[in-house]
Amino acid sequence: MDRTIHQSTVTGNSLRVRRRSVATLASVAALCLFLSACSSSGSAATSSGSTSGSGGTAAGLDYAKRVVAQYRAAVTKYPSPGPALDASKIAALKGKTILFVPISLAAGPFQQQLASLKTAFGHLGINVTTCDPKFLPSAAATCLTNAKANGAAAVISSGIPYALVANAYLALEAAKIPVLVGSAGPGNPASTSDIAFQPGVTSSAKAGTVAVDETIAESGGKAHVLFVNITDSTALTAQRDAMKAEFTKNCPGCTVVMDPFNTANISHVATSVSSKLISNPSTNFLQLQADAYVPNSLSGVQSANFTNKVKAVTGTASLGVLQMVQQKRFVTADVGYDFSYIGWNEADGALRLLTGLPVNPEPFVPIRIFDAANLAGLSLTAGGIDSLYGPTSFKDMFYKNWGAA
Repeated sequence: MDRTIHQSTVTGNSLRVRRRSVATLASVAALCLFLSACSSSGSAATSSGSTSGSGGTAAGLDYAKRVVAQYRAAVTKYPSPGPALDASKIAALKGKTILFVPISLAAGPFQQQLASLKTAFGHLGINVTTCDPKFLPSAAATCLTNAKANGAAAVISSGIPYALVANAYLALEAAKIPVLVGSAGPGNPASTSDIAFQPGVTSSAKAGTVAVDETIAESGGKAHVLFVNITDSTALTAQRDAMKAEFTKNCPGCTVVMDPFNTANISHVATSVSSKLISNPSTNFLQLQADAYVPNSLSGVQSANFTNKVKAVTGTASLGVLQMVQQKRFVTADVGYDFSYIGWNEADGALRLLTGLPVNPEPFVPIRIFDAANLAGLSLTAGGIDSLYGPTSFKDMFYKNWGAA
């Protein structure tokens, strides 16, 4: 990488980055809700889905049903995370410290990732420390730039886009402290031997399109959808566009009404949903990008007296919403991906950086559709969500690949 060009580019943009820090923080907060770039509409738009895709309605519905059948099942086997690491180099890291900096430890997904990192690195005799920015960009920058003073051999960030704290990332590179930027979202510089990015865009888009296929399958290809979507996160607008394209491709018999909002006006979602339902009385499904939007959306449904008229399909697989799915209350399906497994991917990426190997930018992440059928009879607890995705044998797979079975 030409570091002179890289430095000048960031310096030229640093003032603009600082001016946009408040707006970017809203984007980061939204990203944290779903963990995962395009323009978005500031007003509602309607898509009739009139163009034929996948050979027509029947073929599109058949495809959606196949996807749903595949993703309702738990994972049974895991692909290799990549070439094996040098066991002697891994052993030499014993006693070293890895700093984990998520955008906020208050967010459940990052707690799951932290637990995975402690388990994974603990097996290798590597210490894990954390620094919590509490959603503040300035605090995130401080956490990262203090890594050297705190004796970190490497840094893993999560949910902190490069543009948010570009100078702090540059400082880590200058100090030759390897940094893995996890859940980075789109629009990053190229990875180097000092910094590697795992955007999470592929897994986010896949989870979104799987949720759309669930709606298509549930409705028999005749869904009238109110799509509650966010506009101020590049990660989620990219996912939104993938989801819209999936409706167009596989469900020409569906109609989709967009209900956009940004993080600052999330409290207005209830009013907006109510108004849109009254204006579109044929609506029978709500498509929600994340579980965080369920409470306000449900309030809007109740206000419009649509409680017995609509179903909701959402994403994230948080405990409270999974319990709603299990009890058949409002949400019929919730598509999640395994945040704990993402933590293992981050551990693997950091080890590859430390031992001079390239990092997979979009590693495999388990995704599953949860519905009342596959949740029936289960005792749902915060600590037990990870086991819903599949067996924990993947841990031994990673250990073996690291030469530390």
